[in-house]
Amino acid sequence: MDLADYLLDRYSNGLRYVDAANACLLLFVADIVLPVELSPPARTRQEIAAAFAALAERGGVHPRDEREEFEFGRNPHALDEEAHWSTVIDSVYDLDLKKVDFRRGMDLLGAKPRGRGELAT
Repeated sequence: MDLADYLLDRYSNGLRYVDAANACLLLFVADIVLPVELSPPARTRQEIAAAFAALAERGGVHPRDEREEFEFGRNPHALDEEAHWSTVIDSVYDLDLKKVDFRRGMDLLGAKPRGRGELAT
């Protein structure tokens, strides 16, 4: 099952934009164990961006509000474009990572930290 199908199956009413962005960033920056259903998991920047664009195209991401527009950087691309999610990934270099809710992203994805360490929040 691909990531978009997996998230649509878990959240049939879709995800808030901020939740989708947190999950997108988590996949890009963290070494996590994903559920077995995700086969093969999205791991590269391009695969992650494509997965979230597909999710948005299928109605799985609610439109962002003004606060969210600035939280993950200005983004001129539509939610269903890979370039949008690539820009979200780029925002990791400008964000204070303490503001990113990685624990929420882990819960959304059904993921676990790899090894004994805890994921920083």
